[in-house]
Amino acid sequence: MCTEFSDVSYVKELKKVTSDLIKTKVTCQQYKMGEENINLTIKEQKFQELQERLKMELELNKKINEEITHIQKEKQASNHKIFWKPVNILKTNTIWEAIINSFQQLQQLLQQQAQANAEMEAELKVLKEIIRIYICVYIYTLERDNELQREKVKENEEKFLNLQNEHEKALGTWKKHVEELNGEINEIKNELSSFKETHTKLQEHYDKLCDQKKFEEDKKFQEDINYSL
Repeated sequence: MCTEFSDVSYVKELKKVTSDLIKTKVTCQQYKMGEENINLTIKEQKFQELQERLKMELELNKKINEEITHIQKEKQASNHKIFWKPVNILKTNTIWEAIINSFQQLQQLLQQQAQANAEMEAELKVLKEIIRIYICVYIYTLERDNELQREKVKENEEKFLNLQNEHEKALGTWKKHVEELNGEINEIKNELSSFKETHTKLQEHYDKLCDQKKFEEDKKFQEDINYSL
């Protein structure tokens, strides 16, 4: 019963390790971690070794159960013969020697099984530690990638804010220049309007002077004509 319970325990343990290994392999395929990745080939070899050891242990348990069954049958047969027939000392000694040898072999098998169980437990512990380290490295790498991503996002946000500030500053400067140019244009327009007004007044004054001069010349010419007559 102990050996069967041990088998079930190891089968459960192997299933758990298998599940962890599959998850780890899938995670590794999704996230290539470069030099920080643990060699999955080693894990697969360890897993295969555990499967082989489990197979050997099952065979060993089978042999033990067969040996126990054989001993029980021999013991029952011996008891039956002793109960119904006179005791044969030589045959009885032979049977007991066989029983003792069988128990010694059983003890050796149990020792081998205990040693195999200890080795399997140690290897399972190592494999668990490898998976734990890999998961820790993966989590650390993922957190590091997230931190780098956050820093990159923050840097992009700062760049955007700087560009936005520069744009607003340049836009303000441009509007100021436009206002200054509009002011200068208005001043030029006012000056042109003033020049036009002055030119009109001067033109009118010049026309008056020309008319007056022509009138005086005509008058003088008329006087000269009258004087000559």
